[in-house]
Amino acid sequence: MATFVRAFRRVLALAIGAAMLAACRPPSSTSAAEPVIADELFGAPQGAGPRTFGGLQLLSVRQDAAIHLVFTVDPTRPTGQNLVEVILTPRDDGLPALMRTRLFNVAFKGPTVDGEPAPQVRRLVDEIVA
Repeated sequence: MATFVRAFRRVLALAIGAAMLAACRPPSSTSAAEPVIADELFGAPQGAGPRTFGGLQLLSVRQDAAIHLVFTVDPTRPTGQNLVEVILTPRDDGLPALMRTRLFNVAFKGPTVDGEPAPQVRRLVDEIVA
């Protein structure tokens, strides 16, 4: 598990760096055919089953000025209250964030208890920021 977490952190740092570079690039220089680095890093290898992080299935990856990772708590009903989104942006202490690492702010959209991620999704958030 420790090896997975270290590898995940390295991949995450690369993805954040790529997102920051992409955000600095003029829109006209981005080709529609250009692969999104977040998809390449977080998407499942071709022919493999869905990726999971923190015990939750990764449904989609989207990249703009941030990296958006959307997970489902219940793979049989991947809608509404079963969705969890983790948003990674370049670190900025002036912006609100659920947590911060050395490189990025972590925001969270999903089930909460007293303003914190609910127990069933806490492992996911902890794994991302570990």
